[in-house]
Amino acid sequence: MIQTHHTSMFTYSRTQPKTSSTTSSPPTELSETNDTGYNTDSRCPSSSSKSSLQNDVAAAQADAHEAFKIIDRPQKETESEFDRIRNACPVLRSTACDEDFCQAGRMIKTKEPRVGQDRDASKIQEEASDFLQQLHRDGIIGTEEKLSARRDHALRELQQSSQLVQLSGRLPNEVEANSKGSPCNQSMLAGGVWWQEFEELEHGLRLAWQNSPKCIMRSESFSLQLCDLRHVTTSREMGSTLVDNMKKAYNNGTIAPTVCVFPARLPGQRGPMVWNGQLLSFAGYKDDDDTILGDPANVALTEAIIELGWQPPQLRTQWDLLPLVTMAEGDEPCITNISENDFPLVRIKHPDYELAFEKLGLRWVAAPALSQLGFDIGGVQYTATPFMGWFMDAEIGVRDLADSFRFNVLPKLVVALGWAEDESSFERAPEHERLAKLSKAQAELTYAVCHSYREAGVMMSDSLTASSMYCNFDDEHLREKGYRLPANPYWLAPPQGSIVPIWHRGGAPNYQPTPLICKHVQNPIKAWRREVQERSAQTSLQPRERHDSCWTDVSATGHAEANEQLRKEEPKSTVHIHYCTAANTARKLAGELHRRLSRTAGTTYHVQKPRTLNELRTNTLSRDDTVLIIASTTGHGEIPANGAKFAKDLQSSSDALVFNFMIFGNGSTLYHDTYNAAAKQIYDILQQNGARPLAGGLFEGDTAINDPPWERFERWVAEVERELCVSSETDRSRATPPETEMMTSSKFDIMAQYRPAKFMKCSGEKTSGILHVTLDVKDLHHDALSHVTIIPPNDEKDIKRALKVLRLSGCERLPDSVDMTTATFLRDFVDFDSPFTTLDWTDRLGLLASRKALFERLPLRDALQAMPRILTSSVFLRDVFAAMPLKVPRTYSTACCQDLLKSRGRGHQLELLVQSRHQGLMANFFKSASPGTALRIRHHESKWSALLEDGSRPVICFATGSGLAPIRSLLQHRLHLMREFYADNEEEVQPPGPITLILGFRPTDTNTIYSAIQEPIAAGVVDMCLLTPSNPAKVRAQDRIFEPGIREHMERKIGNEQASVLVCASSAAAEDFEANLNALIGCDVRTALDERYVKEVFLTRGAKPDLAV
Repeated sequence: MIQTHHTSMFTYSRTQPKTSSTTSSPPTELSETNDTGYNTDSRCPSSSSKSSLQNDVAAAQADAHEAFKIIDRPQKETESEFDRIRNACPVLRSTACDEDFCQAGRMIKTKEPRVGQDRDASKIQEEASDFLQQLHRDGIIGTEEKLSARRDHALRELQQSSQLVQLSGRLPNEVEANSKGSPCNQSMLAGGVWWQEFEELEHGLRLAWQNSPKCIMRSESFSLQLCDLRHVTTSREMGSTLVDNMKKAYNNGTIAPTVCVFPARLPGQRGPMVWNGQLLSFAGYKDDDDTILGDPANVALTEAIIELGWQPPQLRTQWDLLPLVTMAEGDEPCITNISENDFPLVRIKHPDYELAFEKLGLRWVAAPALSQLGFDIGGVQYTATPFMGWFMDAEIGVRDLADSFRFNVLPKLVVALGWAEDESSFERAPEHERLAKLSKAQAELTYAVCHSYREAGVMMSDSLTASSMYCNFDDEHLREKGYRLPANPYWLAPPQGSIVPIWHRGGAPNYQPTPLICKHVQNPIKAWRREVQERSAQTSLQPRERHDSCWTDVSATGHAEANEQLRKEEPKSTVHIHYCTAANTARKLAGELHRRLSRTAGTTYHVQKPRTLNELRTNTLSRDDTVLIIASTTGHGEIPANGAKFAKDLQSSSDALVFNFMIFGNGSTLYHDTYNAAAKQIYDILQQNGARPLAGGLFEGDTAINDPPWERFERWVAEVERELCVSSETDRSRATPPETEMMTSSKFDIMAQYRPAKFMKCSGEKTSGILHVTLDVKDLHHDALSHVTIIPPNDEKDIKRALKVLRLSGCERLPDSVDMTTATFLRDFVDFDSPFTTLDWTDRLGLLASRKALFERLPLRDALQAMPRILTSSVFLRDVFAAMPLKVPRTYSTACCQDLLKSRGRGHQLELLVQSRHQGLMANFFKSASPGTALRIRHHESKWSALLEDGSRPVICFATGSGLAPIRSLLQHRLHLMREFYADNEEEVQPPGPITLILGFRPTDTNTIYSAIQEPIAAGVVDMCLLTPSNPAKVRAQDRIFEPGIREHMERKIGNEQASVLVCASSAAAEDFEANLNALIGCDVRTALDERYVKEVFLTRGAKPDLAV
């Protein structure tokens, strides 16, 4: 249920005005994050449209015009207001500004008040008396007699608890840099504590909120509720009671502003503390290459909590809630997990740009719960006082999600909304255009935040309402007391500028009454580490040596020497590993390269983790850096999509490159026209822009026989190690899979691997749909998720003409001991439509240059007819046959499981799903072939054995068109396992994991789709089937994972059940599905799942797909 009327709110604002979306103040170590809690009341605009916000602008501007009058008040009037403030607030604390410097805009001020420090007893007594006087003024203490008695009692308690302490004059390291303090050795009577009754403490907390110059929602200060936890003295109980009480305060989104107060700090102690700046915040995981997954503001905190013993989720995402770490006085810190079920994250959605925002996958915590700020009330310091309120829209939309040093989503949002082609082109746009688009994106994001929280039924305030509420409250305060509330306009005004009336209140006084809210003088993590070191030093039995009036641990000296030696051996330069591939082959090789170099070169170089070629930033590389690229070729010689943008940007760039590079091309000589074309293009672009190739720069691998080409890859890695001047012991057992074949890639060796097969039948929509093809492969073994390459036979007319020209009968055996006749070779392997691969063998014929040039262009059938009569010695024929072009085989995924077919007496059959295309070579062959027609076939073992071996793991399958083939084979494999499971009564056998199907298809293929899934669904193999035929609304199958119910199913499968993912689709659909999963889960799913993410991209016009695990 959506809450529409809210009566209470609490906030501590850090939203800073007058800052554009393109510039932000850098974060600091002690700065809070999300320390604003905002809400709305009945005056807040509705979330149904933007018109309600716009309708309030006129009224707000009228308020602003009235507020503007305070800016130019006469000096005498201003001075009288200051006098009234001094009279009403005799005890004022520093605002950190002086006559020389104003620190109003600083995140951390050098002289700002802090809890956690010992203070002079006389100052404490003065503040206690002043606070009791305020309680009397506000009716908490009724009479003068009660006030006098209460004051006497409080002062006696302070006197009894005060202690004589030795002052060093130094602050902790985290704040010492901002202080002018100098070391000294003085003693001081530090003020103690006095017990404050519940009503006194609660009123003091409310006054502290009202006195906070940075908070925009102080009109709700007297609705603050106190949760008194001063009896809690252990870290574990701190964590559990804090979570329980914050759940009550949250109340399923109907938030009651609540502060939990733990015991007060005693003199000489740090007091209880909470490590988290926010009780609800996201982890920040920093990778070896300095990339961050999650919230960059929480990297240090995340690392500290992991060091303390927290185990992050197995699947790390950018939306992982950090656990709570509490630290009572004198106790060890304790980790308390926070369940997302208790505080559900709010997904950021936009009513006008639904899909664009879904694809960004944005979300945020439900409420701000500040936990590192303390309260100073009547001289008593409360160092652990977490409090919960609610957000204001701009705090999330302008700061948390938009700041460049936080989640930095605005450039991505600009692209998602279609206002820029990609982030790179947006960065190159003129600044005025960037500003305009960033401003629009910021406004839409802020609106989406407010809309999402209200739709989720979670309290939130919009900036306009919050500003108006503050102005009204401030005016009432002025009328009642003759002076305005303390105000820091730099913090108070939301970033919308002059639209909101509070923007114009720059003339309001900035002062700091007591009680007050302030930071702790110590960082809790550093405080804990100091305590650990002190305890370790006190209990250590190791000998110590004395040097110049200070104690130095002998073991520490040894560590210092070791650290100095390590510094001398720091990596002198960086090795960057990048890859581009349509699937995973190049990525797999890049991973192996990183493993090898980390072992052999890790002490000499900083070896970066593999990344896509599009992620290579050439402007950050130095002259000593080396870039290693593994490039596959896709389509008809194109660079894969995850490297094409890099090449395009570099071609249009005029910047000179200074780094070294080497490239390994992952190609196949079967495609002689485009063999390693992508690697060659990248090589040329890099060299033309000034990059320096090492060892020739380009090393070409060949997958014609071995895929991946491990042997060639091994040679390249050895060459890389020689160039980097590092030694290596070849580990062939690890680098080369046991099944890899070691042989030369001559065409005759390739042909020997193709076995004869026969065409049986072809069904399906033969005009433009999917063809269901059945072949007779005899005893050829094939398994699910494997591939076959097929070569159709040539026309008999071409074969007879060629034999006639060559004066052969067709029964002759090919040279080089190949067990094949010339007629078989010409029928099954030769490409009569392509020219000779080389004409070197014609040198002995004495051909004219013009005639030789003609033969270089003519198709083989025509070239043979135009050749002169030649002698046909066996030696000469060998050269002729070796120069003949071979047919390019077509690669298809098997669409069946042989084990299941054997159980039905069809073990000799193999099934394929082939997309019928206009002028498609194989499609036309299958549609016109007669049963029994011979062809050649080669089987390739499945590279996805994990999906077959771990049959109990769930699988999410996404396919479009004929990409159904491998999924059909997997369905049959699981169906076979299901039947074996029911036939086997052993308890140890686990049932096969369910399969989730997400299929996009043309309506003409409906029968083919249903025939593939009907039996597995009936057998319980499939737990969800999502079918999306082509439709006028252009709803795509990959986008339906954002639908309610399906979203939760996908998150549960990947996050909780650790499902694998199988994708077989066009390149565009596969990339879009992957991007959608990333947004849904909150991480790079393909990298996180590793071998559990299987991707096969099929290409049009018969091009070979790049297949890999």
